[in-house]
Amino acid sequence: MTAADEKYLRDVAVTFGVEDPPPVDVVEEVVPRDQVERVVSCMRESGWTDVHVEDGGIRYPWHREDPEQRRAIGLALYTCYAKFPIKTEFLHPSDAMCRRL
Repeated sequence: MTAADEKYLRDVAVTFGVEDPPPVDVVEEVVPRDQVERVVSCMRESGWTDVHVEDGGIRYPWHREDPEQRRAIGLALYTCYAKFPIKTEFLHPSDAMCRRL
């Protein structure tokens, strides 16, 4: 795992409030445009059937009043993002990639 990969996972953990992220086996590194669909499928397979794609992002139940629910969905989201991380080359684009933009 590269330093960029480790930083990515730390950032995902912070985003979803996961204080002690568990080790997760990578299923597939994906390009950014494919990640949302993979994460949604993973969430549904994990029992979060009300998670879906909306406006290009992930829509999920957010229960601010229930800390246990927040922790559970945060951990599930972290786990799915960790299973389907963005390919390293997209985390820090090369000069050639930037020129194409």
